[in-house]
Amino acid sequence: MDNFINPNLLIIFIVSLLTCWIVTFLMRKIAFRFDIMDFPDERKIHTYPVPYLGGIAIFSGLWIAILYLRFFYPPSFFFKRELEAIFIGSGAACLFGIWDDIRGSGAPQKIIFQTAIGILMYLYGFRIEMVTFPFGGVEKVLSLKTAGLLVTIFWYIFIMNAINLIDGLDGLASGVSAIVSLTIFLISFDNSSFLPLSLSLIILGVSVAFLYHNFFPAKIFMGDAGSLLLGFLLATLTLMSSTKTPALLALIIPIIAMGIPVVDAGYSFLRRTINKKHPFKADKRHLHHRLMALGLSHKRVVILIYYISGFLGLLAYILSKSSPQVLLLAALLIGIGFFILIENISFLEKGKNNTPPLSAQR
Repeated sequence: MDNFINPNLLIIFIVSLLTCWIVTFLMRKIAFRFDIMDFPDERKIHTYPVPYLGGIAIFSGLWIAILYLRFFYPPSFFFKRELEAIFIGSGAACLFGIWDDIRGSGAPQKIIFQTAIGILMYLYGFRIEMVTFPFGGVEKVLSLKTAGLLVTIFWYIFIMNAINLIDGLDGLASGVSAIVSLTIFLISFDNSSFLPLSLSLIILGVSVAFLYHNFFPAKIFMGDAGSLLLGFLLATLTLMSSTKTPALLALIIPIIAMGIPVVDAGYSFLRRTINKKHPFKADKRHLHHRLMALGLSHKRVVILIYYISGFLGLLAYILSKSSPQVLLLAALLIGIGFFILIENISFLEKGKNNTPPLSAQR
């Protein structure tokens, strides 16, 4: 309850939100001035050039909020190392994303970079070290030891790519990130330290601020600089808020909260692998693309995914207070639900493709 009355939490949220909101205006002008634009092509939804560099505004909100913590919140001395790790990792994610937005990079370069990020954060103590199996009335804990490094690297690669992949419609990545961060804030409220609560509010602040500029029709894109940064922050936040709980139980909650990006990324990798295509090769078969192909408007698809993300966030919050057995059963049922959803979308797509034109029906 002490966290609730801590005014620094409100200050951090306001600082991150206002900084990102203001800097986004500046980034739009710079992008127009130097022609740093995202031009439409056959793979993209938008039909007109849109400025990039929104990721810098998101990083600015994070950066100013971290500086506030470091210099104006005396207890930050106790988590100085964690702040340093977040600052270095987020800066690297933003810089690599800017380079990718301007010059472009291939999947191998992204994976190498994300692997390096995973190793960096592991060395700083952000890691997955244990897995719990709560069966038979006894919780068995398995220490991952060296494998923990590989699992941590995979976690960063997967979550960073998951947010990157859903950044295909105006306001989608920023809106979903806001919902996820709010969910984790509420879940972490009773049992987390000040830093996880702060980071979740920072992510919420920059996501909401950027969403103001990015909702359909978007005035600016976050680009890889923003999506990789948000993915890095969410991956770090989930590890930070789960350090006191073995991984299987602690990570199921954020996985449920991040249901849409997690399922979309996992399904995309699996689909491409089965079809013998590069698992990281971009295409237009993501969930949001397929919903639009069925006839839903751009805005309606985004709002629908907001609704689903909000429902999953509420469910994650409720399940966080449940027993491990209930949590695992719910996670299984949610997975089955997503499988049914994807199969129904495939069925509707086949039906639409097999429907003859009106002229033929007459």
